[in-house]
Amino acid sequence: MDMVSEVFGYSLDPATGSLTKRRISDVQEFANKSCGFGSMVKCGVLKREVVPVAYCENDGLKLVYIAGNKYNFTDGNLRAVRRAPAPFIRSFVISKSSAVQLKLRYWFFGIREWPDDGDIFSLIIRNTA
Repeated sequence: MDMVSEVFGYSLDPATGSLTKRRISDVQEFANKSCGFGSMVKCGVLKREVVPVAYCENDGLKLVYIAGNKYNFTDGNLRAVRRAPAPFIRSFVISKSSAVQLKLRYWFFGIREWPDDGDIFSLIIRNTA
């Protein structure tokens, strides 16, 4: 990290699920107040759109916010999976029983996107399993 340049983070509005990008003046203070991760993900294979995605744990709840929708993984009724239907394409699915609640497809090359070469969806799967 370049300490001279500005650092940015996202603030989540839990009521609407919207992410707001904002400048961080104190990285440590921001990390101490943080309860999760957020990312703007380019979804779609042919027609692409930027989708806000956030995962947070707060007061014992495991919450996922995607495009303004909230998914509560706390009670174990929801399941998230990430698949590779084709080379460089990933799908992320949230389901309840056998009913699909959300399905996203996106391009994924796995190069320097996250420390484990995953993405925010792989983080969600690890933390909600």
